[in-house]
Amino acid sequence: MIAQSEYVHASATYSPCAQPVAVAVIGKCFSSSQGLLKGISDDANLRCTGFWRNGIDAFESLEESPPQVVLMDIDFPEVHGLVATSRIKVRFPLIQILAVTSSYDSNTILAAIKAGASGYVLKSATPADVARAIQTVCNGGAAVSAEVAQGLVTDFHNLLRNQMSPSEITRRERHVLQCICRGLSNKEIADELDITVWTVAVHLKSIYRKFSVHSRTEAAMKYRDSLSQPRCLS
Repeated sequence: MIAQSEYVHASATYSPCAQPVAVAVIGKCFSSSQGLLKGISDDANLRCTGFWRNGIDAFESLEESPPQVVLMDIDFPEVHGLVATSRIKVRFPLIQILAVTSSYDSNTILAAIKAGASGYVLKSATPADVARAIQTVCNGGAAVSAEVAQGLVTDFHNLLRNQMSPSEITRRERHVLQCICRGLSNKEIADELDITVWTVAVHLKSIYRKFSVHSRTEAAMKYRDSLSQPRCLS
């Protein structure tokens, strides 16, 4: 299991920005944002330019003095956090936005990224992780807490399993897949199953379509994953 203190970055390296990063916080209540504010105040490379409880007030202030990074509580009322994120990115495309919420939800994370967020942190993140996430997006990277990343990977694998249930393929297609997992060529598959090479190709085309893949290796890997079996092909 990934430790919560670890952090996943899309940038190749981590280094503080040359000047203290101007950070604004938009949250539904001050007390729930204490960890975020502490992450800013504890780091000499960061400075908080303001805290707003709703997106409406924030828009007016951002016009006067746009920060480099906004920590956006995507659950706050009045102007929803996802809507506010999208509006800010349209009006201030250079501002980097870190979506913040109290719990993990893959649909919300993907919606936040689609709205323009450069990263995602949980309110339970340590102040050090908050500061590191801010610096990461400031440097042009994408920050996702290890807990969130682990959840996304789990959801992705569950999605793959749901999309490639063995029940969706025919008995003959399963035989072809088992032969592919053994590394057999189309001719060898045809000989073993006593069918023509053309028929093998037809089955493969159907398998590719059902599994949304483009090669026999991908098909074999997805078939293996759907059955929770060891890897068939290297």
